[in-house]
Amino acid sequence: MNRPSNHNADTQTLVLHRTFSGDINGVSTSFTESDRLSRWYGTGTGDPSTGSVMVAVNAEPGEPKPARFEITACEPPALESFESDYQRPEPTA
Repeated sequence: MNRPSNHNADTQTLVLHRTFSGDINGVSTSFTESDRLSRWYGTGTGDPSTGSVMVAVNAEPGEPKPARFEITACEPPALESFESDYQRPEPTA
């Protein structure tokens, strides 16, 4: 499915779409519980009630570097939205 892009020289936007099999509560906890998040994306630390958490993405090569994820919407189990300053590491030879 093609989606419109808001790409410009100063910012980049990545929208992840992932299909989960399971009930909505199980899917929601795949984002909100650190041990479940680490199974498919990265390890989260911090207190979400502060409005942000640190996530070390585990799918990248090398040692994961934590990035700040701002929680922009959280209405479990139906809506969870985040913004991040995560920068993908440069590939190494």
